[in-house]
Amino acid sequence: MYPLDDRGTAQLASPKPTPSDPNRKHFTFYPGAIRLPETASPNTKNKSHSIVATIVMPEEGGDGVIVALGGQSAGYAFYVKDRRLVYHYNWFEEERTEVVSSESLPVG
Repeated sequence: MYPLDDRGTAQLASPKPTPSDPNRKHFTFYPGAIRLPETASPNTKNKSHSIVATIVMPEEGGDGVIVALGGQSAGYAFYVKDRRLVYHYNWFEEERTEVVSSESLPVG
């Protein structure tokens, strides 16, 4: 038998095991880092947060995800599309917020 749990999305907001330092506020991720456990990433649930990323923009192209957290039903993604920064936040498929920069990213 398997345990049954009908809390649904409420379970996503419940506290998870904390990293070795629960007060940690700075994280550095490198290219190729994928599928990090929740305890190895910043806890941004129900908290104001900022993202600082150093990227190099090529002369052409450059679209792609800088950082994302969550999945199809909830989370955020910070990415470049058409040379503009985009922050997309999905609150459990009930509300989506998208902020797009008004200026294009320069080369370099």
